[in-house]
Amino acid sequence: MTTQDRVREETWRSSIPIQVSIRAPETYDEYTYLLMARRNLFLPCYTPKIVAYFKRYLAIEDASDDEWWYSHGDMPLQWSRPVGVLYDTLAAGEPVWNIRIRHSGYPETILPISNDILTDFWRNQFKEACYTRDGNANAIMNLARDKSHALFVAATDPSASHRDFWAIADPLLRPQPLNIPIRIYEPLKMAPLRKSMRPFESDGEERSLGAVLNLLLPELFPSARSCSELVPLVHGVPIDLWAPIIELYKTTMCVDGFLHITLSTHTA
Repeated sequence: MTTQDRVREETWRSSIPIQVSIRAPETYDEYTYLLMARRNLFLPCYTPKIVAYFKRYLAIEDASDDEWWYSHGDMPLQWSRPVGVLYDTLAAGEPVWNIRIRHSGYPETILPISNDILTDFWRNQFKEACYTRDGNANAIMNLARDKSHALFVAATDPSASHRDFWAIADPLLRPQPLNIPIRIYEPLKMAPLRKSMRPFESDGEERSLGAVLNLLLPELFPSARSCSELVPLVHGVPIDLWAPIIELYKTTMCVDGFLHITLSTHTA
């Protein structure tokens, strides 16, 4: 196994212990479900299993799949962000992340969800990432229908392996992409910083993560080698500022095709 494949596998297996709670509307009894959720997946990927468990105890047979949503305290969770990003921005350091699942009063502040919407959301995200990376979306648009479906399944099925995903995704990556599609999450900011960065400097040297952060957020990263009090995390792991952005992308790209970077004061 190569170093790249080992990192991809470790990244893929990286999980967060989550306790999902629900309150019975008639009795107000609390029921909980424990799971290990992969960092690079989205919460709706786990909803069918969670709901099936709670249906043993609650009269919720009439609730359709598109009525379910999650909250952290009273805050609705943006399911369109990977699980790991949600945890790192809202609950980093908690040994078990406690969230709620609800099936009424769907918030207007989060994207509606259904099986079709999840499919369209993932496909649009991956197409956007391809366009940013290559200057066009041909890599995903020209993919055979069966491979495109297999890639979607690998990207959304909790039981899929990293080999299922990368066997299809890896050939779509250019050896030298035009840009790296990045999303950066700053503390206390609702919307991520959505940027694309060239992976090489003008002299042909690989651009480092520190150089990217210095260009985009100079007030937080005054040079390519130093930061203030924030540490960049990728899948919950602190990343050295000297790490080449192109290698970081090729090994830790999320299932939506983006490199998600969380800036955090929590480093363990």
